[in-house]
Order: sequence, then C-alpha cells, then structure tokens
Amino acid sequence: ISFLPVIVALGTAVAASSGLAHLRAARVVRASRDGIVMLRGDGVLEMSNPALQGLLGRSARELLRDGLAPSFSDEAWGRLSAVLRRLEAAGEEAAPELLELEVSRHAGSLQVEVVATAIDNDRLLLAFRDVTRRQALEREVARAQRLDSLGMLAGGIAHDFNNLLAGILASAS
Repeated sequence: ISFLPVIVALGTAVAASSGLAHLRAARVVRASRDGIVMLRGDGVLEMSNPALQGLLGRSARELLRDGLAPSFSDEAWGRLSAVLRRLEAAGEEAAPELLELEVSRHAGSLQVEVVATAIDNDRLLLAFRDVTRRQALEREVARAQRLDSLGMLAGGIAHDFNNLLAGILASAS
C-alpha cells in the first residue's frame, strides 16, 4: 500500500496549520511509524521524528548536526539531492516524488522507500519507510515461481522421455 497520499495530506496540513492545528500535525508526525523529516529550502533539518532516528540509527542531535547525507552512499545521496533540488525549484506546485534508496547503518543496510514533497516554497517533507522485508519476500516469491517453472519443465521432459522409452520397448518386444 502506498503511503504517498498520506504524506502529501500531512505536508499540506503542516503547511496550512498554525497554533492548535500545528500541534496536532506535529503529534501525528511524532507518532508515525514511518520516518519523517522536514527540511528547509537550504537543506537544514528542521525536525525529525523518532521513527526516522530509529530507521537511520542516528540520534536527533546527530541528524540536526550532520544532516541526512551520512546515512546514504554517494550514489543514493546524489539521487535524493537531485529530487530535493527539483522540488525546491518547483515549489509547492511540484508533484511529490517517490524513490527507493539504500540506507547505510552500523548494523548493515536497509532498503527504504522515500516520498519527498514540497509543503510550501521553503520547506520539504520527506517520509521514509523500510521496505527491506517486503523486498526479501518478493525475491522469495520470484525464486519459488522459478523453481515451479523448472519443475514443470523437468516433468515435461520426463514425460517425453517416457514416451520414447515406451516406443522403444514396444518395438523390442
């Protein structure tokens, strides 16, 4: 299930809110199981939620100090940066973008799905979802399908071979 519509709606709510509505939107961000971060147009992190900190394996202080770049390979960071530049240039009229990236952590790497959207002309909202397990399950299903196809092929070959042997045995008798 795509979480793109939810993130777009949340970004719109954050951009349009003030006072109590803003506090409610902030509470939703903190409670989300998806990692969420808000960046200013100059790339400075305004806030991140606990889920993002857990996903990246970095504290809020580390994220505020170092930003997001240390969590990605150069290639992945380049792809994400290009998306952020496009969104910043287009402003709030920009369509949200979805991409999959690899996150580097001390305990290994994760595959994440990232939704990036401009919430106004000076802020970007990014949401991260761990898709490592889903991708592993998809690979297992593909492997099982390949094995099933191989089994059907072997069965067909065995059937054809049996037909040849039956003909040879019938001729020999």
